[in-house]
Amino acid sequence: MRRFIRRLAIPVAAVTAAAGLLVLGTPATADEAPPTTFTGTTDNLIFTKSVIGNAAVHPGDTVTYKTEIKHNESGIERSIAKIRDIPPAGFVLVPGSAKATYLGVTNRAISNESDGGVSAKCSSGCTFLVGGFVVKKNQPVTLEATYTVPVGTAFGTYDSGMLFDVNAFST
Repeated sequence: MRRFIRRLAIPVAAVTAAAGLLVLGTPATADEAPPTTFTGTTDNLIFTKSVIGNAAVHPGDTVTYKTEIKHNESGIERSIAKIRDIPPAGFVLVPGSAKATYLGVTNRAISNESDGGVSAKCSSGCTFLVGGFVVKKNQPVTLEATYTVPVGTAFGTYDSGMLFDVNAFST
């Protein structure tokens, strides 16, 4: 009799566990969205890389990456000579989607890079001595670019890279 109960108990327990997952769902960690923002620091600059919209993409979707560089309000001012977005391999820049914003003005000198990414340099309102975007209190610089996810790419999240060239000076 015990053998029969054991044989019956194992399938019943498995069915009950499966039904529980169907009714209650999976644990919360499986349902959490992937991270959409990363913030880091270097010296007295704070840089933030974020995805605007959904970070998990399918082939053919578009994804917009935003980079912001700002001053942490201590120490000398900085000049960002160039800010650059580097897309995931194979992602294609949507023509006309890249924009840089500085001092409330959008679409500073945008250049396409050989890796499919974009870069921006300050074209007006820049520093006179060293050139570039002056990054100080309440004066961040941002760069946004939208890319198309290539066909054949697996569903998932993809990080883009960033580079920025920094000059230091004091006014």
